[in-house]
Amino acid sequence: MVLIYSVNRAELQAEEEMREILQKGQLVVFEGKRCKIVSFDKTKGVLVQDRSDGSFSYASPEQLTTVEESNKTDELKKNLHALWFDDSRVTPEQRTLASKRETAFIAYRSKELSRVEAALSVGMSVSQFNRVLKKYRPECGAISILAIPRGRKKGTRLLSGEVEAVIDFCIQKYYQGTGATLENVYQQVDTKCTLSGLSTPSRNAVSKRFYEIPAFDRCRMKWGLEKAKQTYGMKTRSKKVLHALDFVQIDHTMVDCFILDDARVPLMRPWITMLIDLRTRVVLGYYISLCPPSAISCAMALVNAVFPKTKALLAFNDPDILYICYGLMKVIHSDNASEFKSEIFEAACIAYGIDPVLRPLGAKHFGGHIERLIGTFMGKVHFLRGSTQSNVVKRGEIDPAIQATRVLEEFELWFARSVSIYHDTEHRALEGRTPFEVWIEDMTTPGGQDIMPPTPADPRTFALDFYPEDHRVVSPKGILFKEKYYDDQILRGMTRETVYFKYDPRDLSRLFLKVNGFYHDIVQCDLMAPPMSENQYILRAPEKRRKSGTVRSERSHRLREKNNEQDIETAKETKRARKKRNADAKHAQKTQSIIGPPAVPDASDPAVKEIDPTRQRRKLRWED
Repeated sequence: MVLIYSVNRAELQAEEEMREILQKGQLVVFEGKRCKIVSFDKTKGVLVQDRSDGSFSYASPEQLTTVEESNKTDELKKNLHALWFDDSRVTPEQRTLASKRETAFIAYRSKELSRVEAALSVGMSVSQFNRVLKKYRPECGAISILAIPRGRKKGTRLLSGEVEAVIDFCIQKYYQGTGATLENVYQQVDTKCTLSGLSTPSRNAVSKRFYEIPAFDRCRMKWGLEKAKQTYGMKTRSKKVLHALDFVQIDHTMVDCFILDDARVPLMRPWITMLIDLRTRVVLGYYISLCPPSAISCAMALVNAVFPKTKALLAFNDPDILYICYGLMKVIHSDNASEFKSEIFEAACIAYGIDPVLRPLGAKHFGGHIERLIGTFMGKVHFLRGSTQSNVVKRGEIDPAIQATRVLEEFELWFARSVSIYHDTEHRALEGRTPFEVWIEDMTTPGGQDIMPPTPADPRTFALDFYPEDHRVVSPKGILFKEKYYDDQILRGMTRETVYFKYDPRDLSRLFLKVNGFYHDIVQCDLMAPPMSENQYILRAPEKRRKSGTVRSERSHRLREKNNEQDIETAKETKRARKKRNADAKHAQKTQSIIGPPAVPDASDPAVKEIDPTRQRRKLRWED
């Protein structure tokens, strides 16, 4: 009984070892045939597939013998796999031919075809069929009979390790900055190889090593990481917006066109701030200014976007301009410029339920919609006289300032017309519809009723909260702002105090001072002065821009310079005279200490003229 128990225990241990060894996909020998384990079944046993004919059979574990694959076999499989997938010299036709030959070998081994029939089916002679059949390995498949191409594998390097190291070093060291060139890299390689006693590689060899570096890294080395990200970085994410006014983007740019002043003299390139609604692609609002981007530009563009443009359209006096888009947005998306992160802008947005969202740093494509919109309108600007074009190559030798023909008001009218045209143009992202059509669709209920865009309950307070802010010290004459005095009864008792006020850049005739939660109008003292905007204040005549005390004629400047020179000369003369007096005083003091003080003459009474009492007195007159 003990012997039987020991034998059974040994059998059980062998079965456990067999179970531990057998795995899916493993090669085994079953009834003298090379097979592959497909799956396991508790009742039927192990399902195996014959590698020669593809037939399936069930076998018990004790009927299977594992095939031990040597390291040499593993290395062969690895090399054949690389040859099949990675070697660029292997063509798709060669892979197809190897697959057809494998099918013929399987049919021959399963006795479906004779040797001659199998050879003829793939266009081979019997002797060639036999030679290739010897190379065929069922465990490797068609890869084992692939014709190995002749010649060097692509990417094979024949240069020495020292030369390769020099090339890599010179590429990393000298291909840096916008002025980097491949020719300079080669010259550095030539110098270092010559001084090191190495053979200089050819330009073609250096060029091949250079272009093996990924394009992203080459662009980063020459133009910087930001340029590389924008050129070669993946931008697969997209923003989906379901309703109008849910998501709005804002940004600035300098207009690629010069404008003229009132005297038709070239002035400058204006700035423009634009807002786009991502759902409808409409230009929700914009603001054109002569000042660089600031909190003023943001506030004015936002106010223009939230309220109807009725007043502006009346000023243009063009009935063909249609602009019905406005409303209070839920999210305003911007870059990380300081004007978008100002406390006044953020506080005003949050107070009215607008969520200010900033782009991730260094990710311009997150603002792709507004960037593309600005690019579209700048493309239209390039057709105007006075356009700077997109670069100096397109501009050529033409001076855009001399070619300019529009003053600021004329450019604003042209831009308003261009916006109206854009709203009526089919948009690819809107599936062929126009921005106006999508806006009207979103502003209409399913029943056909119009929806009014949301606006603030107190438009005046909303606009003033976003208007730019400034501060001044109240003088006895009032508040001095833009060379004008402003006064109101509410300023009584605030003399010598610093007050913070709002102002409308479109109309500088009044200021707005917030007291006890309400804005009070501080009107201009000169009631006869014409209304003026901030742009007009900047464009005013040169003589009006001069401050009090400005000297005009050259003669007066010469007189001022002569006075300056006289001041210097008189100071020198006075200094010399002072030194001489001090020297004389010291000399007299030393002399008196030796010879004594000078003699003082005796005092004598002055002669007194006697008055004649009989003298006739003369009466004084005014003529005397």
